Amino acid sequence: MKSVTVHPEVLSMTANSTFQSETSFTIENITSEEIKFKVRFSNDANFSSKPIIGNIPAKSKETVKVCYVPKERIQIMDLCKFQLHVIGLSGLQDNGPSTFADAPEKVEKGTFSISFFLPLMDDALFCTPKSTIEVGAPDND
Repeated sequence: MKSVTVHPEVLSMTANSTFQSETSFTIENITSEEIKFKVRFSNDANFSSKPIIGNIPAKSKETVKVCYVPKERIQIMDLCKFQLHVIGLSGLQDNGPSTFADAPEKVEKGTFSISFFLPLMDDALFCTPKSTIEVGAPDND
């Protein structure tokens, strides 16, 4: 894995009557090796939400959906954060470590965060947020 880059588009939040919001974004692996990713989505500094962990085969993409539940029943505006960790799996046994903390130091890692503000919670229609996260660099075949 040569590099990890994040290319966010305009991000906004979808809200329903219970003020829960779901967002999704795409992680695309453009390298010739499998990668492992971990995504956390939260509105607190400690990222207390349960992370989403998965693998993406070479030359493929994965859409990740996360649900945000505000701490207060009525919320005007809040800051939400994505945090993406990426590990290349080449050279690892048994398809990579079971946790990111177990990954040996020789494994290339990348960590990137995206932050955005929720729109005002009114009766207006909300857009579905989208962000494209591109992992790696094109191979020069």
